[in-house]
Amino acid sequence: MRDEELKNRGISYHSTVSTISTPESRYPESFRDRLRDQQSQQNNLRITKEQADFLRDSVREIIPGAEVRLFGSRVDDAQRGGDIDILVIADRRLSLRERINIQAKFWEKFGEQKLDIASFTREDKDTFKELAMMDSIVL
Repeated sequence: MRDEELKNRGISYHSTVSTISTPESRYPESFRDRLRDQQSQQNNLRITKEQADFLRDSVREIIPGAEVRLFGSRVDDAQRGGDIDILVIADRRLSLRERINIQAKFWEKFGEQKLDIASFTREDKDTFKELAMMDSIVL
């Protein structure tokens, strides 16, 4: 395989050390475990990829670079029911009007469902924000 093909597959060859490693192996084991858990959770989200993409893109139209996360019962495949809980972390908070507009567009596209959008700045120190971040998945 050529170097370019290896690079495209996310594999790097270090000629000075003569080792082959994937990008993931450069990180500590605890980080790799967390990354694997998150990737596994992303496969078990109880919203569709289309819904996740729509929510992320809708928020980023308003606040470019915003971090959009899913949290709550929809992150856990073992749980049933529940609303769609979205956490937005950005340089500014979404206004109430902006959140309502996102919800209205979501309903038009996917039907009426309970959708809660919590919005915080990156600097906000808030217990709810910290707890939601612990068990959330980046969309």
